[in-house]
Amino acid sequence: MVEMRANGIIEKMREEVFWEIEKMGIGYFEKVGGGKVVGGIRNDREGIRDLYVRVV
Repeated sequence: MVEMRANGIIEKMREEVFWEIEKMGIGYFEKVGGGKVVGGIRNDREGIRDLYVRVV
């Protein structure tokens, strides 16, 4: 039950992040690097999932 709720929160977060990334220009990804952006999102997502499952 808790994991299902955490997955729902992660899914909502993915959607919000997707729409924010869509607004960014290609120049941002050329400067920062797409892999760094994806890695950061993945790490944040997993951290939130772990925190939610452990605390709740």
